[in-house]
Amino acid sequence: MGRTEEDRLRVVSVSLPDSLLQKVDRSAQEHGYKGRSELVRAGIARLFQSFEEEKVLKGNMTCTVTLYYDHEAQSDVAKLLHEHQPVIKSLVHNHLSEEECLEQVVLKGAGEQIDRLINRLRTLAGVHVVAPVPLPKRSGAQDDQTDPVSTG
Repeated sequence: MGRTEEDRLRVVSVSLPDSLLQKVDRSAQEHGYKGRSELVRAGIARLFQSFEEEKVLKGNMTCTVTLYYDHEAQSDVAKLLHEHQPVIKSLVHNHLSEEECLEQVVLKGAGEQIDRLINRLRTLAGVHVVAPVPLPKRSGAQDDQTDPVSTG
């Protein structure tokens, strides 16, 4: 069965640092992919799936975000977080090593603002992981009482 025009594979060029290319090759072999292209296609599909899952970031909501980044990116991360201070309820910063930082952030507010913050964090150089987890609203709760971390 042939591919449709929409499903036809096209060749694209991607620039990767040697260290990431080595991980791609190793992961393709370890996980049974036929080659780099198959692994990259699967990775891109998973990324788009996560974007779809994050479309729930609408309305008033609570979300946790885990950040993993190079120490050199700390000032850029801090600046961006300060710009979004109204939605930040809690922040824990951890030094994993002299070169690595891990932050856990609790956000509450307009989902659209939270979504913008998450997307901007993802574009910062040196930020390797931005992992949001939207918390479900309780059934029947009013908007101002939907915060699972609320003290009231």
